[in-house]
Amino acid sequence: MTNHTRACSACGDTFTSVRSDATVCSRKCWYRLRKARSMGASQPTPRTCRGCTADLSQRHGNARYCQDCYRAREQEHQANRARSATCPHCGQTYTAKTGREKYCTLRCSGLAARARQLAMKMYRTCAACGVAFTATDTRQVTCSIACRMWSRNHPGEPRITVIPCVVCGAPAEGSRAGVKYCSTECQREPFNRLRRERRGVEAKPPKHTNCVACSEPIPAPRPGKKYCSKKCGTRYYVAPDRFLERFGRTCERCGAAIDDGERICKRFCTTSCQVMHNQDVRRMRRRGLPMERISRAEIFDRDGMLCHLCYLPITGKPTIDHIIPIATPGSPGHVWENVAAAHRACNSGKRDRVRPEDWVLYEELRLRRPTEKRQPARRPA
Repeated sequence: MTNHTRACSACGDTFTSVRSDATVCSRKCWYRLRKARSMGASQPTPRTCRGCTADLSQRHGNARYCQDCYRAREQEHQANRARSATCPHCGQTYTAKTGREKYCTLRCSGLAARARQLAMKMYRTCAACGVAFTATDTRQVTCSIACRMWSRNHPGEPRITVIPCVVCGAPAEGSRAGVKYCSTECQREPFNRLRRERRGVEAKPPKHTNCVACSEPIPAPRPGKKYCSKKCGTRYYVAPDRFLERFGRTCERCGAAIDDGERICKRFCTTSCQVMHNQDVRRMRRRGLPMERISRAEIFDRDGMLCHLCYLPITGKPTIDHIIPIATPGSPGHVWENVAAAHRACNSGKRDRVRPEDWVLYEELRLRRPTEKRQPARRPA
């Protein structure tokens, strides 16, 4: 061992010690120095920096250098430890600050660890259920947590369940008590069967059976198909009379004007009108009532902007009211003869009440229904 000669920080005497960090010569001096520090008194012997001989009386007792010298020594040590290295993952050259540094960034270190984990494939057979699996640890003997708990609670007993498949009847073997199917195809079969049944029952009938451009029968008609070919669709879209349909359009919900620059198939002025229309369609669909496309401007012109509840002129923003409320049993639904103009306050105050004169008004409007509107109203699908 190497003996170190130092000066005692308490009494100033020279002493020899095998410890490189010894600061006092005896236990008595140690208690003396501790008491002086607790009382806030200055140390008996001033300490100086080993690099620049600056006073270290205000620093802690183990300080050997001032802050400037300490930083300079640290930078010197880092420069001595720095080395040029090549990252084994990405191949880039970088400056390593320590001897243990192997990768240039933390990302390369994580990717390399993940690659090592994936490369370490250990094919084993589960000790509980007998299923082949890939272990990620040298101590792993089961394929799942359930098998591990089974092997702990039932040592030596196999965890295998064999029952007939509920679809094809073949033996279904698995490691869980709730196994029902022998393969993935059999597992998907109930959902596929339900989907086929729904398509057969709830399928919407095609709206167009003949092409709207050439009037020829549409091959394989389906909902939403209007043309027999792509050529007819393009010809119908760019037709001059079709182009004129852009001008003078009104919203089907509120009757406001639609910008001429909007697409031809746009039916509502804003998204809020479209959302409210969809809500009405869903409400009619739940009750099984018919739903017609009704122009509000046409209804307001028909009623002369008079409220059918209070018989006063409508000066503000008019609303459409169902003469026979939708919630009333036997309501005809959202049809031309069952809607009329009304004040917003009158419409809200009526709620779902039916007056005797409402049925009279409905019968009058039903007789006044235009000829082109006498076809049966469609029911929402």
